[in-house]
Amino acid sequence: MPWILGLKFLGLAVFAFLFFRSWSTVEAAAESIASIPATAWGAAFLASLLSLLFAAFRTGALLRAAGGHLPVRSLFADLAVATALNSLLIAGVEMVYRTERVRPTVDSLATASLVVVGDRLLGLMVMILATVVLFFGLGPTDAVMNTTGLLLGTVALLPLVGGILLLPRLPERWRRGPERLFATARAMARHPMALLSAGMNSIISFVFGILIVVAVGHGIGIEVPLVTYFYMVPVVAMATVLPVSIGGVGVREVGYVFFLGAAGAEAEGQAVALGLAQYSVFLMTSVVGLGVLAQRHLFSKRHPSDKPPKAPNTPNAP
Repeated sequence: MPWILGLKFLGLAVFAFLFFRSWSTVEAAAESIASIPATAWGAAFLASLLSLLFAAFRTGALLRAAGGHLPVRSLFADLAVATALNSLLIAGVEMVYRTERVRPTVDSLATASLVVVGDRLLGLMVMILATVVLFFGLGPTDAVMNTTGLLLGTVALLPLVGGILLLPRLPERWRRGPERLFATARAMARHPMALLSAGMNSIISFVFGILIVVAVGHGIGIEVPLVTYFYMVPVVAMATVLPVSIGGVGVREVGYVFFLGAAGAEAEGQAVALGLAQYSVFLMTSVVGLGVLAQRHLFSKRHPSDKPPKAPNTPNAP
């Protein structure tokens, strides 16, 4: 864990150096952010909340397939907290938090872990498919750009393929956890309608995630075709998964400079402003999550005897 955090801060320092060495870019980015009207901020914030709402529907569908249940408002609040943890800390912390929230409603920790990990993987799968379909279908035909998209997609798939290939070769004690997860996944597969609902909600959540960037990009005055956002945003979002920055800061800006430049946008400052404005929307959403976290903390202190609903007695795994 310390080395990952160190790598993130090192990456953030490198990106800061790349941008701040050109003061004119910093000034242009600041002016662009200041020019965003309140209506654009409001539209982006609303799109962020709607993206979380449909992600909550997705989590709820997966939870039903696993035999558990939580109200959508509770799942939405959990995702708001997760956004705060992911934006302000390091990726992974929010998954531990969400697993703890889901655990009392299902039969085992393995099931709770699968619901949360499956929720994240489903979102990533939609992102990867969107990257392949939208980038190669709508994106530029330049060979360098196509090669870049192919490499990013390959890098995103390597951990999944590598994990599947290496699992049979792992020592038995290391295989137990993944094997329990696979058994739970087989049980969840018996509920295809719930899984279909999760997939549809994931797509809608993804579209609202793109509309966040469309709203702030329009507010900044970036003049590129709308389809540019639909192939640019998923590729950049995939790149921010790499552990080389805090909250994706730096990676996001470099990606937008690259893609907007290829799409014909001339102002580098606007591209940097687009990434920073998107992160600002995440921080605005994080305020909602921090408020939920504070409210839950105060409630638990006043009502220490209150507990989450008990898990069902009948296990889901065969």
